Amino acid sequence: MTDLRTINRRGAALAAVVVAALVVGARAGEVAATHYAGFAVKAGATVRVGVLATRTRSCAPAPAPGIEVKETPKLGSLTVRPGAMTMGPAAACPNLKTPALIVFYRARPDAVGADRFAYEVAPPTGPVEDFVVTIDVKPASSAPGNAPAQGPDKAI
Repeated sequence: MTDLRTINRRGAALAAVVVAALVVGARAGEVAATHYAGFAVKAGATVRVGVLATRTRSCAPAPAPGIEVKETPKLGSLTVRPGAMTMGPAAACPNLKTPALIVFYRARPDAVGADRFAYEVAPPTGPVEDFVVTIDVKPASSAPGNAPAQGPDKAI
């Protein structure tokens, strides 16, 4: 059984949808799901495209899932950072804090146009999930976008 949550985060300039995949103890052989998301970002900027975390059926934290890039972006790069995710009060496991992987896309400074990438998430407690992400890269002088991400990155 897969529990897919979509969380809306609003920045000052750009609303982004963060997909949080919470996979709960699935049976072997269960059909994997494919999730689609789309974002807009200005050239040279970074946008968070995914927060990936797992939990057990008994609402205990599980290790962060594995991730493998299946299709690389042409107009930018991907970065994955370790982090944590805390479930909201309305979630199946309220206030549960669990390890997570946070996926970022950074557009090249000279990039403009449509970009796409895909990655596979392999949680320790469930089936593999595929994510296909499209990015609309706007010129740097267009509408405001996200500020560049700060801190050490681990590019994938």
